[in-house]
Amino acid sequence: DALTGRTLYLAQRKYPWLVHAREPEQWKGPFAQIVFCLERQDPAVATEAAGAVLTTLTGLLVTFIGEPLTARLLRKAWPDAFSDASIEET
Repeated sequence: DALTGRTLYLAQRKYPWLVHAREPEQWKGPFAQIVFCLERQDPAVATEAAGAVLTTLTGLLVTFIGEPLTARLLRKAWPDAFSDASIEET
């Protein structure tokens, strides 16, 4: 939640609509807020913002745990998105 919250904070600079006023008890974490806000946007805008959010989150992960471990986690989460040649594990 802390990394997702920081990602949301950083992404709001370019996508201020990622902030949506709702009752705090309705949120199930920062990722729920991101999804809620993305669902209310034009698909092209939502796709661009979602890409920015994932890029920011990935960058934060690389900063904290390093590129090799981040790559392994992403490959495990989305195995079909990565070819063997696209990420070299060390």
